[in-house]
Amino acid sequence: MTSPYIAAGVPAQRGLALDPGAPLLTVVAKSVGPHPLLYRKRIERFDRHIQPGDLVRVMDTEGNQSGYGIFNPKAELALRMVCDARSTPGAQKIVNAVTM
Repeated sequence: MTSPYIAAGVPAQRGLALDPGAPLLTVVAKSVGPHPLLYRKRIERFDRHIQPGDLVRVMDTEGNQSGYGIFNPKAELALRMVCDARSTPGAQKIVNAVTM
């Protein structure tokens, strides 16, 4: 049975599991501090293929990986950090980040 959302032209919801073979798109932040939310003005650049709600790799301007986040290029609060670079973003970390 086809989802009514797909039939109506609305994209299907993405799963929260990472595909280990798929590369993550990258967002470069001017600086990443302890707060999990970054305003759009703190974003240096991002891959143009990123869609709102995509899980992304977050790098600083010196090329160091800062962690992972959920990005919306159209929002004022554009990036919500999910975890730092020392861990891998799993489904539970993503759920915790968006429900805090």
